Amino acid sequence: MVRMAVPDRQKPRRYPGSTHDSYIFRHSGIHTRLLAGEFGEGYLLGDSAYEVRTYMMMPYLNPATPAERRYNSAHRATRNVVERTFGLLKSRLRCIHKSGGALQYSPDTTCRIVATCAILHNIATTRGIPVEISEPDSDEDYDHIPPLQRADRTSAAEGRQRRADITHNHFRCK
Repeated sequence: MVRMAVPDRQKPRRYPGSTHDSYIFRHSGIHTRLLAGEFGEGYLLGDSAYEVRTYMMMPYLNPATPAERRYNSAHRATRNVVERTFGLLKSRLRCIHKSGGALQYSPDTTCRIVATCAILHNIATTRGIPVEISEPDSDEDYDHIPPLQRADRTSAAEGRQRRADITHNHFRCK
């Protein structure tokens, strides 16, 4: 009897096509670790596609007080630094820009590629090599964001309280 090798069918990708980053984040290992409190009292800054959580600080949608407006201003300024940094890296090292496709590697390999790009950028900056700034990416499509899973909804009230505490302790007039 002759056996023929049959190629394995390719597994379907878990996140085919365009999937919003908030959806991928909610299904990631880092999200699970944040929910478990593995990173202590730290938190991430998110945009309006995310919901406030104990580990994710969001801007106020309708700031009602001067403290909330100052909080939003600081939140926006901090996120802008991060977004400009990513834009600068994508302009200098086109391999991480979406115009060249996507990094279709494991998360570990992708992290190493991005870290290497940051190192190369720092070397180029030290040597005075200018960056050719490209057009900013278009706004992402937020129309189809999958609903939060029930388990994740439990920390929304705690997240709002943490944000209120931060606002009160750091952004109110003294």
